[in-house]
Amino acid sequence: MLSTERFIYKICTVSEWQSLQSSGSFAGNVLDRETGYLHLSLPRQLPRIVKKYFASREGIVFLKISLEKVKAHLKWEPNSQGDLFPHLYGVLQREHVEDVFETLEDVLAKNPVETAEKA
Repeated sequence: MLSTERFIYKICTVSEWQSLQSSGSFAGNVLDRETGYLHLSLPRQLPRIVKKYFASREGIVFLKISLEKVKAHLKWEPNSQGDLFPHLYGVLQREHVEDVFETLEDVLAKNPVETAEKA
């Protein structure tokens, strides 16, 4: 993790986001619950993740999460290629979410410095 990074992102469905808003917390989707942590990404990692896992899905949103607010339960772990990804071992609370974006383009436009190393 670079010291300049302040935000990470959770890609979720609109219905998952609505559930988080109404209940105040989100324990993750099926994959998150199976692995025991919420899969999160840095802005620069999002294009690859969207292409690999969400290319054919509609109705997704990008939750902008403050690193500072979740750091106590966050671990940086490598994927099979050795890239470090943020994993949240705990529940995402509504107050952790700083903003919500409907498109990847919106995320990238708001994070020009953080996306300089696009994967």
